[in-house]
Amino acid sequence: MDPFSIPDGRGDPLEITLQRLRRANAAAAPDERQPEMDALLLSMEGLQAAEEQLVKAAKRVGPAPQPSDPDARPDLWTERADASVDMYQGLTALLEAACAGMCLGMYSLSPRLQRVLDRSVLFPFFFVANGRLMGGNMRNGMTHPVQVLQRMVAAFYINASVPDGRRRMDPAAMLEGCLEEVWPGSTARSQPDESAEVRAARRLLGCQHWVPSLPEDAPHATSGGGGTAAGAAAGGAAASSSEGGQAEPGVSELGEELEAGLQLHCPGRSLRDVRRWAMLMWLDLAGTACLVNDPRAPSLDRLLLVSQQALSSGLLSRFEVVRVAHIVGKAVPGQQMQAGFVRSPRGAALVGFLEGGIAKAQAWRVHKECAALARALYPLLLLRAQGAGGAERDAALARLDQLMESCSAWVKRCKPWLPAATMQQLVAIDRGLQQQLVDLKSQMLRSPEEFDALHVAEAPDVEVPKCSHCGVAAMHLRACSACKLTSYCSKSCQVAHWRAPDGHKAECRAHVAAQQGGAQ
Repeated sequence: MDPFSIPDGRGDPLEITLQRLRRANAAAAPDERQPEMDALLLSMEGLQAAEEQLVKAAKRVGPAPQPSDPDARPDLWTERADASVDMYQGLTALLEAACAGMCLGMYSLSPRLQRVLDRSVLFPFFFVANGRLMGGNMRNGMTHPVQVLQRMVAAFYINASVPDGRRRMDPAAMLEGCLEEVWPGSTARSQPDESAEVRAARRLLGCQHWVPSLPEDAPHATSGGGGTAAGAAAGGAAASSSEGGQAEPGVSELGEELEAGLQLHCPGRSLRDVRRWAMLMWLDLAGTACLVNDPRAPSLDRLLLVSQQALSSGLLSRFEVVRVAHIVGKAVPGQQMQAGFVRSPRGAALVGFLEGGIAKAQAWRVHKECAALARALYPLLLLRAQGAGGAERDAALARLDQLMESCSAWVKRCKPWLPAATMQQLVAIDRGLQQQLVDLKSQMLRSPEEFDALHVAEAPDVEVPKCSHCGVAAMHLRACSACKLTSYCSKSCQVAHWRAPDGHKAECRAHVAAQQGGAQ
């Protein structure tokens, strides 16, 4: 029996989403194409391609060695993996797809791909032993270049599929370890050991009140695509660092070996691609950790240093530039949300940074992230309105009205490709913010003093839809046809949830009965 097969009833869960995306992609006029739709199609097609290649790799290198097996040779398994063309190609395809999905906030792994990853491909960083999820010792250095790719994929897999309570490793720390192993000093973990690129970013931020600067322009799309339709449509390659830009960071011996492995096994891929994926994934995870004050989160200064490196590197596409601007726009005020901050030089610089990001996102048709930047700017403008004089307050409130109206229009433009559950969340968030703005303005007219004392809450983040039974984040969820309250990633999950003792059966019937009673 194939050890990586999936039980009946759990087929390919990405195909329905892909068919919808391909239809939307084909219907879009060339001058109306949205980089985010291209990125989502690239992510979905990349996951399918990665699954095909990694299944081949897993069958050739075999299941992960079990600690209880006295004849197991983990070193031989790793050597076979390092020499496998399918392993290199599958891992790079998966990393590109994962990076695009994380930047969009939308990603899912098919059951078969999960099985291949945790039973073979991700050893020794993440594997199943004796029916339990295990993690390798992160303090052990990586000895083979393929382990850099494995560790990056393991970080994504843990973030996407493992509940917080079961995580033995921090995904952001795993990605940080990869960056430091290959590009020493690139994450500003220790100031005396900082790379020249980090020092240049520190000088630049110091001149700008520690608010990053956006590049004048960026490529329409990054290189790659693995032969997919999205890759062909995206076209072009990421621009190399321009003259006067930041110098390439130093690369370790392990990085040089990884570069040689990529040249040998993955034509068209380079170490620059790996660095871009690692930086973007780390920024996404670290930004979220800073926002929620996670004790494991890096300092805000480190987040800004890596953000400025990414923005100055010339590696990012237009969509990725806007995504990094969103991460910065959420993390900085999230730790300093008070009326005095927005009137400080740094607060004013941040407002200008977000306004510049919105202008670029509009020009580049990055509509979903454009709306996200507007939501990040929303609490800052409200704080500016608090305690301000008549003309200044009116200008801030007028800009807020304009932003909220534009948000609705930007989100509507994403409807052809955005998953229905995510679309509903965005519409609900924007309606809530619009109503909050109406209420605050009414309060201001009644009592300006009370308006100035109101607490300004940030816009909530959009959550990745999750299966109501297994809890796995996925984009292909189908709602219960009777009550529409629950959604499932597969038929087997729906059946299991229905049959469970405390499952959906009673809740569904009660809700349907209540609806029918109310309709009478």
